[in-house]
Amino acid sequence: VCAAIKAACDNNNKKMHIIFNSVAGRGSHTPWDYAWGGVGISPEMNPALKDILDSIATDNKVRPLRMGAVLLDFYNKHGDDDDCKLVERIINFNFKEPFVKLE
Repeated sequence: VCAAIKAACDNNNKKMHIIFNSVAGRGSHTPWDYAWGGVGISPEMNPALKDILDSIATDNKVRPLRMGAVLLDFYNKHGDDDDCKLVERIINFNFKEPFVKLE
């Protein structure tokens, strides 16, 4: 996922990228467990994706970035307790300055 997102952020590549941050349930774990954590799941997908997005934000890339379409399962926990704010981070890459507050 990290390499795909970094490739998508190359504004000169003239390609539309479609990136999936998705998983199917297996055994006793549900897709929500994989997204946000469950017994024996490490790393959780959404906090890991947040770290990837934060690393891109500090790569001194020229904004706005052409990230493409990022498909997400279970992108927030329950609303108010979402500390990853994946959608907001992705939206902010479309602007020179952050458009959506992450607080």
